[in-house]
Amino acid sequence: MSVLQKAVERAAQAPGEDKKPAARRSPLELAAEAFAMAKSPEAKAAAAKVLVEAVLGERQL
Repeated sequence: MSVLQKAVERAAQAPGEDKKPAARRSPLELAAEAFAMAKSPEAKAAAAKVLVEAVLGERQL
């Protein structure tokens, strides 16, 4: 499992009152949170790629 996949899973499962369940969160929300949680430059780069793809996907909808 990649670092990015782990970050997305953690973001989806992280407790918090302001968070929606993962099933109700958009790919854009999950990608943005994974980017914010990434620590290493490699993880940030991978998360940035997914975030850009999520933004482009939102525009196409």
